[in-house]
Amino acid sequence: MPLDRRLIVINGLPATGKTTIGRAISSYLHIPLFSKDDYKEAMFDRLYCKDREWSKQVGAAAIKIHFLVVESCLRAGQSCIMENFMRRVTVDNFGERISELCQRYGFAVTQVLVKAEGATVYQRFAERAMSGNRHRGHCDLQCLAEHRPTLMQGRLEPLDLPGPLVEVDTTDFAKIDLSDIARLVQFLR
Repeated sequence: MPLDRRLIVINGLPATGKTTIGRAISSYLHIPLFSKDDYKEAMFDRLYCKDREWSKQVGAAAIKIHFLVVESCLRAGQSCIMENFMRRVTVDNFGERISELCQRYGFAVTQVLVKAEGATVYQRFAERAMSGNRHRGHCDLQCLAEHRPTLMQGRLEPLDLPGPLVEVDTTDFAKIDLSDIARLVQFLR
């Protein structure tokens, strides 16, 4: 069953499993997933990787691209998924911008908030940073101490969006049925 004009917003702290959840929903519902980190990493590959401040600058540009791509999809009448670490109160005004886009193009919004126990999130982030499997442009090792207090919270406050909220606890990924999450998101109104 096709999804009726819906923007699915996947939000959560780094290392909670947002991309894994997003890919599962995208595959199940056959709608595109747009992830800010994909744009950021493409820019790192084309430009260069420098330091934490440069990574923040590239991240700001990636957010702008992220919204442009999502808006283009909505303008075309296509449901999609946007995935990012979006704090409720920031200069980026994520909730306000997303709500405005959905209202402008006549889309409903569903928010999936991915969370986990704080120590688990911090451990995942640290292991990912040390593994060398994540793009070095993110400078994760350089910001491990900076992010520790936030990661230890395990959960963000959800964005103020006018639609259903689904919270997914990924503390134990073995207990998660990704297709169940996708089905739930599909039928929420």
